[in-house]
Amino acid sequence: MPNLDFDASFAALESGFGARRLDDVGLWISGADRASWLQGQITNDIRLLSSSSPLPFCLCSPSGQIEAIGRLYEVGDRYLLISSQSGVAAMVARIQSNVILEEVVGDPSGEPLYTVQGRGAVQGDGFLHDRTGRGGFDCFGDPGELPMIEERAFAVAQLEAGIPIEGVDTQPRSLPPELGPAFDQSHVSYQKGCFTGQEILHRIYSRGGPSKSWVGLHSDYEFTIGGAITRAERSPAYGFIGAATLRKDVAVPGTIVEVEGVRATVVEMPFLRS
Repeated sequence: MPNLDFDASFAALESGFGARRLDDVGLWISGADRASWLQGQITNDIRLLSSSSPLPFCLCSPSGQIEAIGRLYEVGDRYLLISSQSGVAAMVARIQSNVILEEVVGDPSGEPLYTVQGRGAVQGDGFLHDRTGRGGFDCFGDPGELPMIEERAFAVAQLEAGIPIEGVDTQPRSLPPELGPAFDQSHVSYQKGCFTGQEILHRIYSRGGPSKSWVGLHSDYEFTIGGAITRAERSPAYGFIGAATLRKDVAVPGTIVEVEGVRATVVEMPFLRS
């Protein structure tokens, strides 16, 4: 597989496609009670899941903190969950501790996971997953002779797309609504009824949102990761961009802030709008 440099990687994302090996892993969930059991565990409404529409979700603790960020797919008579290694471990632990009389089984896939991203990516036998804002899908096993996207180019594209990284943009006590309106809207259902952590999250929702929010930053100057700043990149389209978790009163698009010594403008995620 040819390895692309930064510029060639971005060209592939914008007008073609390229592949990248992921650290994420898969978990197969089967059993007759898988749907009803998961409905009481994850933040999104499992009734929205179909073979053509994957379901983004969080797995939360009883106090609402994020334990996993993932996507759920319907594949025949079982589900495929894709998340970070720690996220899959959290779901396995939840199955082991919370499945009592229900028929629910979780089996790690054990296969390497790749993603194919770019405006020219065609899903084929993969699992729809836009990780760069340009479209794409995940798949198990070696994707063959596809060009490989350079690591930094992939990181820049993810930040442009406003996609938070578990364990980088989240902390052990992070709550889903703190990752911004777009994330909260896509990953959490406030109408579905009870799930683990629902009481805390609904209280935050009904009281006007969290006290802080993960937002984008744009500046004429380079950011350094640390403190409030969780990500920092130089984008070909947007220049110096970053991500930070800021107080609600300053996490307003268009606000000029000084974060870790750098003057910047707050941007609502994602940077990339098309």
